[in-house]
Amino acid sequence: MFLHFPILKASCHCSEKDISKPLHIPGLPPMVSLDFPGPCRDRNDMAYQYLLESSPEMSSSAGVIINIFYTLEHRALDAVKKGECRPGKQIPTFCVGPLVSSNDGVNGAEECQTWLDCQPTGSAVFLCFGSMGVFPEQQLKAVATGLETSGRIFL
Repeated sequence: MFLHFPILKASCHCSEKDISKPLHIPGLPPMVSLDFPGPCRDRNDMAYQYLLESSPEMSSSAGVIINIFYTLEHRALDAVKKGECRPGKQIPTFCVGPLVSSNDGVNGAEECQTWLDCQPTGSAVFLCFGSMGVFPEQQLKAVATGLETSGRIFL
């Protein structure tokens, strides 16, 4: 999304928060502006300007290191690698995840992977909110309730 950000801006002369139709970003399903992180919706926000200025820097880098694994985000990763997010800018991506840490200083990734590997194919829901995964209490409770009532196992 951030690599494609300048193209989104050029395609519309209003703030993203004022766009009601779904927006198409290579490698992602159509998104409405409410799906965007807050600063990406308002052109008057200083963070918006920073993201807009940093996007070309990302596309001129030697590559992007991402805490993800290819199978989970292959469409988005392929779009970045093929230069679809920034036409003519093929950007190498390096998947290094999932990286999981615990408070006791022991990396829990191996334990999580072992547990997932023991589950029947397609039976587990994997949620990863990343380091920026901060939600209002009501939203977190809604996610927890949805997981609990889904009847599916989850990590």
